[in-house]
Amino acid sequence: MSDPEEMLARCMPLLADPDRMRSIGHAALDVLRTEPRTDPDRIAAVGYGTGGASGWNSGATASTCARSAQSTH
Repeated sequence: MSDPEEMLARCMPLLADPDRMRSIGHAALDVLRTEPRTDPDRIAAVGYGTGGASGWNSGATASTCARSAQSTH
């Protein structure tokens, strides 16, 4: 995605609704944990901007928390 306006149109609703962002992040973690090549004790989150906020939020509030999360702004 190269259009900043389009990116903002997708990101702002998530930032305005932290519960929705957490739900999406938790669903992604659930899918990741079912992947046979995933070690559930070694999941980390790395993100920039909205991705960082989502990864941090999801990792911090998941029932089994990510051991590492990095958010860059």
